[in-house]
Amino acid sequence: MSNLNRFVLHAPKLLADHPDSWCPMLVEAGKFKELAIHTQHLIEAMPGDAGIVADLQAYRARAFLYEGGKEKALFSAKGMYNVCPMDRMDEATSLVVECLHDARAHGEDVGERFKAEQVRDADLQNVTNTAPRKSTVLQSIHIDRKQLPQTYDRALERIAGDDFKSLMGRGNLYLLADRISDARNCFQRAYQIADEKNLAQATEGLARVMKAEDGATGRAAAWLAAQHPSTTAPAASK
Repeated sequence: MSNLNRFVLHAPKLLADHPDSWCPMLVEAGKFKELAIHTQHLIEAMPGDAGIVADLQAYRARAFLYEGGKEKALFSAKGMYNVCPMDRMDEATSLVVECLHDARAHGEDVGERFKAEQVRDADLQNVTNTAPRKSTVLQSIHIDRKQLPQTYDRALERIAGDDFKSLMGRGNLYLLADRISDARNCFQRAYQIADEKNLAQATEGLARVMKAEDGATGRAAAWLAAQHPSTTAPAASK
């Protein structure tokens, strides 16, 4: 484990790029607290890549789940849903359902209701003239900051720049912390300054924040499919 600590400090990209090579070992060893800490540190070190952040956040949610922190796990799963790339939403939905089944085990099957909310607008075509139907399940998931104080505040303070990389990193951290309006501001600004190389990533960022606003993918997926690269920011419906 001491070698792992050194890698977290001195070679974070190596670990962040390959979480499946070390996270399962911590799970097998019952090192759930260490897994939650290490994944948080790596997210803070490399917040700009949504795919990497989603991978690490999924392990972080399961670390809380296996440790018995049901509400922490559920809130972390919501963060993974918020930040997750649009082409990996089946994975994000499954994680939320897994945590819902554990945290909301009594009464109505909210996991099934959440899954139904994800597919009801799958065939949505006219995104601009259709009012978004938001997920009542995700809207119900909150946590007292005293229960989960590690909401990336320190990392957000360190990322003070207004360049594309900083804006994308801050936006992803805001999504994890469920600060959606702050995330929208970052991704909108990132789109405005994106060059041709970064335009697809910036456009996806706006779709991801729309998905986080709704807690469902229909409107965001329809909007993303309708976009074409241009020199002006798209008028994302809110």
